[in-house]
Amino acid sequence: GRLGGADGGAIVDKEQMVTGVTNRVSFDEAADMVGRCRACVSFAVDGRPRVEAAIVRYEQPRFVVGLDATASPPSVGAEVVLVVDEGVQFFDLRAVHARGPAGPVRGGPGDDLTWFEVEPTKVTCWDYGRLRVDRRDQEAEQR
Repeated sequence: GRLGGADGGAIVDKEQMVTGVTNRVSFDEAADMVGRCRACVSFAVDGRPRVEAAIVRYEQPRFVVGLDATASPPSVGAEVVLVVDEGVQFFDLRAVHARGPAGPVRGGPGDDLTWFEVEPTKVTCWDYGRLRVDRRDQEAEQR
C-alpha cells in the first residue's frame, strides 16, 4: 500500500519504510573475536557480584574461561555472563555476549590460570559496522 498524498503530503510506498534497524549478527560472524579481544566475566560469589578480566577460548559448544590464579572462580552451576568486545569508535564496536552455567574444565589447559567452562544457554552478538534494516520486521508486517 501507499501512504500520504491526499492532503498534499508525500507519497510513500509502505514496503520501502524502515520499520527496524539491527546491529545483531550471528555467532559465526563474531567468533573471530573470541581469544583475540578483551573479555570479562561476571558472576556471584557468596551472594556478592564479581567482575573479572578473562582469557576466553571457544571449544564448541562451550566457552573455556581463564582467570588470574588469585581470582575466585564461580561455583559449579552458577550463572556466568561473558562479554568479549572490541572497538572504540561507534562503527568499530563489536561484541559477543553469552550466559550460562559454570562448570569444571575437562582436561584444563594446564597453566597458572584458574579455568572453568561456560555452556551457553544464550548467545547474542552485535556489530555496529553492520547496521542494517531488520527485514524480519518487514516480513512480519506483510503476513
